Amino acid sequence: MDFIIEIICELFLCVISVIFEDKKVSKWVRYPFIGIIFILYTFIIGVLIWAGIIGLQKDIIKPVVFFGLSAILLLSGIMSIRRICEKKDDF
Repeated sequence: MDFIIEIICELFLCVISVIFEDKKVSKWVRYPFIGIIFILYTFIIGVLIWAGIIGLQKDIIKPVVFFGLSAILLLSGIMSIRRICEKKDDF
């Protein structure tokens, strides 16, 4: 069951990324999909930070790992958005 959910999510994100890069698709379609990706990405980072805060009560190693993962995801997201904006004039 987990494998099926992973395949469905991967297909969904691939379709969204193809729609995001295609100029022929209307902005009314592209921007909601961009918003969905942004919300999912923010949710994952928020869960990692929340797990790190909860983990501070018991251990010190796990929260550092969670905070590190959230920082890496945040930096990679910022860098990819910056790269996309520099590459395309008409976002």
